[in-house]
Amino acid sequence: MDFNNINTNINTNINTNVSVINDTFLNNNCKLTYRENNYVLPLEIADYEDGIDEGKQKQFYPAFDTILNELPKLKKVIFGKDFNHDSFYVNYHHDLDGSFIETHNDLKDFRWLVTCQIYFDYGNQGALTVDKRGEMHSQVPQKPNFFYAIPATNYSWHCVDDIVDTKRSILFRFAKRRHRSVLRPSKSKLAFVIDNTIKHSDKTYIKMSMRMGNLTEAWLASKDCENIFHTKWKDEDQKERLLYHLIEKGYDPIVIPSGCFPNNPLSPEHDEYRVIQESDAQQYDDMVFRKDDSDPLFCKAEEILEKHNPMEYEDV
Repeated sequence: MDFNNINTNINTNINTNVSVINDTFLNNNCKLTYRENNYVLPLEIADYEDGIDEGKQKQFYPAFDTILNELPKLKKVIFGKDFNHDSFYVNYHHDLDGSFIETHNDLKDFRWLVTCQIYFDYGNQGALTVDKRGEMHSQVPQKPNFFYAIPATNYSWHCVDDIVDTKRSILFRFAKRRHRSVLRPSKSKLAFVIDNTIKHSDKTYIKMSMRMGNLTEAWLASKDCENIFHTKWKDEDQKERLLYHLIEKGYDPIVIPSGCFPNNPLSPEHDEYRVIQESDAQQYDDMVFRKDDSDPLFCKAEEILEKHNPMEYEDV
């Protein structure tokens, strides 16, 4: 991830749209959900996009239109083409004194994801980008009508320090769900299914249980595996449906647990499995940031992940 290029300029009349949402908040016309030191207004753009909003959020339509009109341009700037997304949400954030966010990368269990934010206020409290060793890299400027976009990767680390002054913004994300795609599709009837129902510890903001699926995907791809599928994170029912669907389509599915790094993907060995326990979480976080090398197999998987291309996929 090249954080020198995270700022994406868009030519829109977004000032008007921002003021519409800001005025709505100030006039108390909307219910805001309060989390610790943070007010959040979820804007249901998906309903509007699908034509089922029925005029419930008319005050936000100008902002919705601006965002939707810019998506194809943003995708082409970031990815070089207009990939289909199947996840899209928008939040209005009002951060108060004491609000903060730990280091994270936003990717979670998505094939790809783009985080976009528009600030309302001047200040020195923009998001901080973090390098692959967990060190601060740079800060996003915070000023009214400033827009930036971060294409999420396994290494697009960023955080927000303790807020001192009120900070307001619109945050929206559009993404492709990992379990609705197949990596390296081929005519082979052999399929590899990464099982993301494994109970890895999610003690820290790194969200290791989701990252482990990506590590295993990269590992399998490095072994020239094709037809790589994912189960939905922590969803046993979807796992059973996926396996049934693949068998119905004539595939021979091989289930590989997330966190398994087999030398021979057709017959994984017991010592090639990793299940992150809560007691191990900090140690493995340190390995992610290259501060610990006590598990050589996991460290090798991280090296492979860094070189992996997750965009060789088709929608399913």
